[in-house]
Amino acid sequence: MNKFAWALLACSSLTLAANDGLNLHYQAPVATVIQEAEIDLPAYPDTQNDDQWISVYTTQTAATVPSLHLDSLAVPGDGTIRYVLNIQPRSKKVDNLSVEALNCKERSYKAYAFGNTFNQTWAANKTPKWIEIRSIDSVRHTLRKLFCDEGMPQNVEALNLLLKKQ
Repeated sequence: MNKFAWALLACSSLTLAANDGLNLHYQAPVATVIQEAEIDLPAYPDTQNDDQWISVYTTQTAATVPSLHLDSLAVPGDGTIRYVLNIQPRSKKVDNLSVEALNCKERSYKAYAFGNTFNQTWAANKTPKWIEIRSIDSVRHTLRKLFCDEGMPQNVEALNLLLKKQ
């Protein structure tokens, strides 16, 4: 090998060693901070004799039947939609309640509390965080499409219309 090839090889190895293979132009994504309105947990809803529950259709083969409590719907003006969600397995009448918020812009949701069906009280989520809505989560994916595809609903009446149109 000639001297030029050796010099070229030496320079290229020095360049690789200088940056240790790191992409010097990479910029980490900036975490978005969502400014939320304060949340007061709603009264624990009656799951048996309350006509305020409306079913949400997800898929024909879904293993669960989700429903929203109409009295719990809220649009607090912080870019979120608040609601009480009940997800029941098709095979049994078991209530799985949660108080949640959906953020249309960020395509994410947060669970604030979970229902204790024995005591009929809310158990606050000790580590509430925003979770990206993925298509594998058919319930939240359906809610996001229903509520957010036409833009952020401005009030509860608009949410009710969307739910009744489905």
